[in-house]
This record gives sequence, structure tokens and C-alpha cells, in this order.
Amino acid sequence: AVERDYIIQTLEQTQWKVSGKNSASEILGLDRSTLRARMRKLNIKQP
Repeated sequence: AVERDYIIQTLEQTQWKVSGKNSASEILGLDRSTLRARMRKLNIKQP
């Protein structure tokens, strides 16, 4: 649950920008495909 909350918080800070400069994947230190896979696994969907 902590990981899910942290990913959502980071996505909200970046206006749900998953990849590119100043994106959630860059901030989290993950490849964009890894972040997308984690979002699917944790059932995180953009509101």
C-alpha cells in the first residue's frame, strides 16, 4: 500500500506524466514500462 500511495502521489505531482523529462518514471528512477507495469499490477488508473 505504501508503494501504491507513493506512485499515485508522484503521478499527481507530475499531472500524470508517466514518461519524459520531469515525469513520474524519472522521479521514481524507473523505466516507463516498469512504471506502467506497476500501475497495472497495483490497479492505478488516472482519474
